[in-house]
Order: sequence, then C-alpha cells, then structure tokens
Amino acid sequence: RVLNLAGNHIDVMENLEGLVSLTELNLRRNGIHTVLGLEQCAALHRVFLSDNKISSFGSLESLFRLKSLSELTLDGNEVASNRYYREYMVDRIATLKTLDMRRVTEEEKRVAAMVVKNDEKLERQRREHMEAERIHIINTIESSWGSRQKRSAKSDRKSPSHNRRSVGSPRGFYEVTDRRCLLLYGNALEMLTSDMRVFQEQFKIEEIQISFYDIALVLENANKLRRFSNATRYVLRHNDIRLFTQLDGFAQFNLQKLTISDNKIASTSLFRKYIIFKLPTLQEINGSQIMKKERVAAEQLFRPVNSLTDTHLREILPTTKRREGTTTTGNRYVFKEASSKSRKITRPYVDRVAHQVLTIDKKVGKLHAIWPSIVSRIVRSTLSELESCGVKAPSHSGSSSDNHGGGAVGDAVGSTELEGADS
Repeated sequence: RVLNLAGNHIDVMENLEGLVSLTELNLRRNGIHTVLGLEQCAALHRVFLSDNKISSFGSLESLFRLKSLSELTLDGNEVASNRYYREYMVDRIATLKTLDMRRVTEEEKRVAAMVVKNDEKLERQRREHMEAERIHIINTIESSWGSRQKRSAKSDRKSPSHNRRSVGSPRGFYEVTDRRCLLLYGNALEMLTSDMRVFQEQFKIEEIQISFYDIALVLENANKLRRFSNATRYVLRHNDIRLFTQLDGFAQFNLQKLTISDNKIASTSLFRKYIIFKLPTLQEINGSQIMKKERVAAEQLFRPVNSLTDTHLREILPTTKRREGTTTTGNRYVFKEASSKSRKITRPYVDRVAHQVLTIDKKVGKLHAIWPSIVSRIVRSTLSELESCGVKAPSHSGSSSDNHGGGAVGDAVGSTELEGADS
C-alpha cells in the first residue's frame, strides 16, 4: 500500500499500472520530468514529488485524473515557480486537501477558480494574438515569394536564365509542432544557427517542412539540415525547383519520405522515376509507397545515362545564348512547361530516342560480355592456321604483360607478325 522510492535517480515513472491498492507514493529527490501511469492507481491518496525536474502543468496530466488524491507535494520543481501554480493545482484537483504541506481551504478553492478562469481567458487572448501574428507573418512571406516569382518570370521572358537564385529572400519564420516537425518559412534556415543545439536536444526533429524558399539556398544550407540526424521526412513547397539535378543534393540526407508540391517539376512524367533512382533510401514519394518494380524501371531508365557528364550534355543538347554578365551554376538543362500541342509532337520522339538509347546500351553490354571469347577464338584459329602452314610460334618464359596480347599467346602472335614482315 505504501511505496517509497525517494532518492533513487529515477528519470521516468513507469510500470505502476498494476499497483491498484497503492495509497501512498514517495518519489522525492529523483530526476522525473513527467508523471505517467498513475490513472489506474485508483486508491492513491498521497503523492510526494518534491525536488524533481517537472517544469510544466502538461507533465502532470496523470495526476489530474486521480479521483481520490488528497495530499501532494511539488515544491523544488520548476513548475512550482509558476505565478499561478497553487491556484491552478487547487482548481484542477478538486479532492486536494494539502498542497506542499499547506492546508487547502474552501476560500482558497473559490479564489483559485476565479483566478484560473481569468488566467485562462488571458491565455486564450494571448494565444489568439500570437496565432494572428503567425498567420500575418506567413502571409507576408508568401506574398513576398509570389511577387519575386512574378518578377523572375518577366525577367525570364526578356532574357532566359534558368539557374536563378533568390535576390533578397523574404523574411523568415519557424516553429516546431508537437509531432516533432520543424516548419521553416522563407529564410528561416538562416535564423537557426543560435538555436540549433536546442532543437536537436529538446525536440528530436523527425520531419522538416520548407516553404517559400529557393531550392538553391536550401542546398547551400544543407550543413545545417544535416545536423537534424533524426529527420527522415522532408516536405518542400514553393521552392522554384526546375532542374532534376537540383534534387540530387538530397542524397546526402537519410530520407525515407519526401513530399514535393507547388513546384512545377513535380508534374513532369519522369519526376517520380528520377527521384527513385537518385535517392535509394526513399520509401515514399508524395504519400505513395515506392514499389520494387518502380525501382527496377527507374534503374533501367536512368542508369545508362547516369555517367554522362555536363561536358557530354553540352555537346548533345542545345544551349541558349545568355546576355553578357549573366552567370550560371551547375547544369543548364531545365524543365520548361510545354503546351499540349508540343507534348503531342515531342513525346513520341523522346520515347523513340530513349528506346533506341536503351537498345544500343543493351547491345554494347552484350558485346562487352562476349568480346573476350571472340578474340580468344580468333587467336586460336590464327595460331592453328599458322601451325598447319608449318610456322612454329616460339614460347617465352617470364613474358611481360606489356606485349601485344599479354602472356604467351600475345608473344606468339607478335613473333609471327615479325616473321611475316621479314619474309
């Protein structure tokens, strides 16, 4: 009925659910952050939690569900320094008679109810104000992004430049949700430097969402993103992603789920296949699971051209003249939104070229596989014919691999060629 675990360096309260007859629990002088698992201890009347590490009322929800709790101590915890700590506890636990060794009176309960009600009203107003300010900031960032995109579109029509970057990013804003998700708006990545350790240690971020921020700048800040080692889910919205190769940079993250929306490249037919090929750790794209047959198809489609360098691409793909002073970084081969008429004309052509490339690649692969046996048969046939003509091929011990054929066969062929020349 009585359990005393004071001063035992306990960090987590657990495995108390079966103690249905427990009436008194002493957990003073431990390292407890959150009270858990007391709901089923219906007979519990006295709980002592002084000198622990409880910092918020949210960590005490399990206590608030007890129906018979009459005595409680929380002094020596950070939560006890809250301005309305005593009023809040008295109001939330109606059965409480003693709090931190002080008796709870009926008058105190009445005052506590009024204070908490007023405090909750003020807190609600504060949250409403914060939410309104949050929405205003995000709308400002979105508006700034839209204006910049319109200016860029006009600039493109006058002088195309496909590898563009932000010139004066919109203002940034970030927040962390209760599901370990970090939301980044605008240039928030540039604001994270001082808070990086806090995010890592306190929030254990598992998902990162980046909105209204140019993909080139996202990748420039990849070193910051890599510090969130637990983040295996990324969501990208409004990032001006126009190049397939811009997505290559995400191979440095251990991604399992990737969502890309409100970026034109996501509507292209090869988008999903390219992502699957370049990011082998992915399990899901835009909410859809990756199937094994999709990986095989992506591998067959992109593996043959994967080794092409930018130099090779410049030789076989057309480039556009640029106005003097315009700079580029990386590849220049960009997705452009095509009309339905041009798609109807170009799609069959592209499919035919892709089919021819894959067919040629298969033939070259087969030729490489059988070429050694072809050469071997030619050499054996040649030597056999020479021997039938009475020409003897001398053998050499310790021959060098630098000879024409390498080894004894190469020496024999080389010697025969010299003899033929002398004659």
